[in-house]
Amino acid sequence: MRRLLLIPASLALTIAIGVGACVGTGRNPHTTAMLAAAAAVVIASVAGLVPMLFTTAGSQLVATQAALVGSMVHLFTVAIAAVVVVLGSLLPGMAFLSWLLAMYWMSLAALVVVYAGAIRSAPPATHPGPSPKA
Repeated sequence: MRRLLLIPASLALTIAIGVGACVGTGRNPHTTAMLAAAAAVVIASVAGLVPMLFTTAGSQLVATQAALVGSMVHLFTVAIAAVVVVLGSLLPGMAFLSWLLAMYWMSLAALVVVYAGAIRSAPPATHPGPSPKA
């Protein structure tokens, strides 16, 4: 359960480093685009955790498949957010995409740690044994 805190911690670290780099080099950090990207990645991360919630009593095999599906949900949710914002001309496109890309990779790394912990803690899959030959 403590591993779930890695997701907001990774986003906070990304924001801190990104804003520090922007301010240090005299560039505009585009806080509106940053906050919109953070919101999109938080929504994507929560959506990526949903398959794990359905497989809490499953084996390691089931948890592995849930992790695969969850990472795909995470990817597609972020991609949909990027398409909506850029094609809708809602925010400065490059600033939003830059923040989104950085936050996506950091949240994906945190999700992988959460997934790995869930797979490790799941019971191993039982093999039914050799099937009788007819």
